[in-house]
Amino acid sequence: MLLLGGRIVHSAFKLPLQLVRVEVPTCNIGKNSEEAEVLRQCRLIVWDECTMTNKGALEALDRSLKGIRNSTASMGGVTLLLSGDFRQTLPVIPKGSRADEVHACLKSSMLWPPTFAEDILALGEGKVPRNDRGDISISELCNTVDNPSDLLETVFPNLEIEECIYKSTDWTSDPQGIVIYPIEFLSPLEPVGLPPHIFRLGVGCPIMLIRNLLLPKQCNGTRLVLKSLTPHLIEATIVTGCGR
Repeated sequence: MLLLGGRIVHSAFKLPLQLVRVEVPTCNIGKNSEEAEVLRQCRLIVWDECTMTNKGALEALDRSLKGIRNSTASMGGVTLLLSGDFRQTLPVIPKGSRADEVHACLKSSMLWPPTFAEDILALGEGKVPRNDRGDISISELCNTVDNPSDLLETVFPNLEIEECIYKSTDWTSDPQGIVIYPIEFLSPLEPVGLPPHIFRLGVGCPIMLIRNLLLPKQCNGTRLVLKSLTPHLIEATIVTGCGR
């Protein structure tokens, strides 16, 4: 949805919600519908974060595109660009084992050539032979830092902007857990994907949503620019996606 006109796959292709329970899933799109006409004219489909999708979704799209476009070619002849990291989250199978999750992965689909899976694995493990003749040298435009927080702590004091400091509210799901994990222990923790305990923001700074607040305009990954800051309210302008 971060692309102009982008949508989530279940909404765009009308996929079944219970893919695990459907033996031969297909998209709920009639051949004479407006959605079908769009797919007939379509030449490229970009599917981001596909690695968390059940393989049944990909197979359902393949069957539907073949029927709608009257083609026996894979995906009905449409170019499909899959984007994602297979070393992150696998498809979620309720009450399933790790074997069930691997079986539901796109790599386990009949549409996924085994040789292609081997190439992707070799690329991820750095086993692809280097082509020294094709290397280029790019000059460093600035110094690099290992920790983004260190960069922010260095840059922010030099900016003459209206600034506001926010602090997280930390607690444990178990009321008795606060005895074992006091606030002093929780506050310094910095889990991946969450802001630090002390969060400094300034007017004009870019920020990014990490939650789906109001689809499709305010989804995970949407970038904004801060306009005003108060102790309990942040006003920002969307600069990417369909909501800008």
